[in-house]
Amino acid sequence: MGGFGIGRLLEQMFLPPGGPILLGIAGAIIEVWHRPAGTTLVATSLVLLYAASVPGAARVLMRSLQIHGPLDVERTVKSGAGAIVVLSADRRSHAPEYGGQTVSAQTLERLRYAARVHRMSGLPILASGGGLGGEGPAEAAMARDLLHGEFGVGTVWLESESRNTRENAWFSSRILTGKAIRHVILVTHAYHMPRAMRAFERCGIQVSAAPTGFRQDAADWRWPLSWLPSPRAARWVSAALHEIVGARWYAVSEKLLNRRGGN
Repeated sequence: MGGFGIGRLLEQMFLPPGGPILLGIAGAIIEVWHRPAGTTLVATSLVLLYAASVPGAARVLMRSLQIHGPLDVERTVKSGAGAIVVLSADRRSHAPEYGGQTVSAQTLERLRYAARVHRMSGLPILASGGGLGGEGPAEAAMARDLLHGEFGVGTVWLESESRNTRENAWFSSRILTGKAIRHVILVTHAYHMPRAMRAFERCGIQVSAAPTGFRQDAADWRWPLSWLPSPRAARWVSAALHEIVGARWYAVSEKLLNRRGGN
């Protein structure tokens, strides 16, 4: 299992819902030998599962990540941006209505906005996203075909080697540098933007944020339904925690690399 697969496995084991469920199972087993400790773990797992599935928690976490507002296209173009970079966000592997595979709903949301920014700015688009485990064409290639066929975008550059956000930035920066572009408009979801921007800036690319897919539809704390678990809230809590943990991991790994370089 490669590093990417191990990362996915650890994420499923420790982040909700997997982490709290495994904690509850461990508590149920421990109860056989030590009832108080086991009961505490089971109760903790239930509290964590509840907290990770209420709209109020989703709202707070999303607001903490969505720190960049909508793009001012005209001003950004005047500031010297040379291209639009749009990041893929997974694929639909089973899409028989499209003849096999297609982009995910999240990727489609990003591509739609990238096409809009392209029409407003006239800047070229670089689609970034590789393929995982031989699942078929790279996500960037599927994005290019959709931009061509459904949004009428002409030339689309491809970065088709990356498997995660850090690699999106690394491989895209090599293409951009080769084209003498050091300032880009970056299109991704609003909650993903802080981590993505940091990754690109670490590669020496100046970034103007073009966030899309703002998630502010969770109920207010004062509304009773904000305290009731919902599948939508659980999905956005999981996405937010993925970003928070990912950002912390990037920061830690950068420090470790800097220390090694210093030695």
